[in-house]
Amino acid sequence: MRKFAGILAGLTLLAATSASAAVSTTCGDPDTCTLDQLFGGDSITVDDVTFDSFALTDSLGLAVAPANVSVTGGGSATEAWIDFAFDPSLSIQGDSDFYGFLFSLIASLDPLSSRNIIGASLSFNDGAFSISGDATAEAAAALGTGDFLDIYSDSLLGDEPLSAATFAAIASLAADLQINVLGYEPGALATVSGFRFLVTLDEESPVIPLPAAAPIFLAGLGALGALRRRKPR
Repeated sequence: MRKFAGILAGLTLLAATSASAAVSTTCGDPDTCTLDQLFGGDSITVDDVTFDSFALTDSLGLAVAPANVSVTGGGSATEAWIDFAFDPSLSIQGDSDFYGFLFSLIASLDPLSSRNIIGASLSFNDGAFSISGDATAEAAAALGTGDFLDIYSDSLLGDEPLSAATFAAIASLAADLQINVLGYEPGALATVSGFRFLVTLDEESPVIPLPAAAPIFLAGLGALGALRRRKPR
């Protein structure tokens, strides 16, 4: 009996570790929505952090429809993020072109969570932004905390691949995001293919999500029942 109890405890701990970044959506896909679905009221949840209240503020000669922007949730022990991917890339060619859009979102913790949001960042993978000639590609975020995040690729200023802020512990974070590309000369080229918006949390969630814990708990109850029914020799 003691041996079985030890095994059950180990399995429960394993479930808690492996399920520390459970992702779900309301749009029908396990971890990804399109931006227009999010504008329509859907949301993405990573553990106890929900990204929702997406709203289009303004389109600026939008070259990529929100239906062609995929948003995928992900996370780790103390982080939750959403990855934006543009297909086709948001791009310009030549001067006097300006494409982009502004939108807002809110990242909020479950009311029962013991954690707090203590930071946020913008970043992109290699190749997510590209420019040639006199052009700029940029993603920026104005946070409800008063902080401002900005990542860009610019022919004069160079590349800024990560922008981060830390702040006092809060349960909800509003962000106004702006994504744009701009050319200043006939030979200018600029593209944006994706970026990441991430919130940082102050501790790992101690809660085991029910879908991960329930099968182990039920299996343990069944095994205990079987042991109780065994007669001694």
